[in-house]
Amino acid sequence: VYEWATSTEVADKANEKLGRTLENLNRISKDTQDVIQEEIEKNVLRAEIAGKSETEIANIRKKGLKDQIEALKESQKELFSQESSKEFLKLTKEQQKARSEEIVKAANELQHQIQKLESQGRIQELKDEKDAVENRKKIKEKDSANAEKIAAENLAKRKAALDAQIQLEINSENTRRDVLEKLLEQRFALEKGSDRKSTR
Repeated sequence: VYEWATSTEVADKANEKLGRTLENLNRISKDTQDVIQEEIEKNVLRAEIAGKSETEIANIRKKGLKDQIEALKESQKELFSQESSKEFLKLTKEQQKARSEEIVKAANELQHQIQKLESQGRIQELKDEKDAVENRKKIKEKDSANAEKIAAENLAKRKAALDAQIQLEINSENTRRDVLEKLLEQRFALEKGSDRKSTR
């Protein structure tokens, strides 16, 4: 009877100690996640203040997600290692079964958090890809608009130069008909070319 009472007492003390250890592991895991999340937010704010690009800021978030996932995986390992601890081996079979179920449940909750973070990472990658495509499109549109603007400015300059030459020829005392006709044909061709472009 004494041995049974002593072994039950030892098992109960070990069970209490293991319970505190599991509670501490869960608290530490949560605290670690909070610290990493705070670091991510601080680093993003610092990057925004420094004028970093969206890509650089996205990379900060990706690294933070990876850090969070790694910390959760470490917490899972630590949980499962408790099943081979001295305290666990001192438990009765019923207590071991109950603590194993508790460990598995906590590990499954961590796995759910890991999957959620991995999903966030995949979503962020798709958003980054979408943003990159939109940025390339904007750059292409801007380049196209700039090219059109430059072409329009060049055309206006050429027209103005021809108009000035035509006016000079008209004002000249020795106006030459063939030169004037050639200048007018060139001016007409420029006008006709710009009309075709504007109707496209």
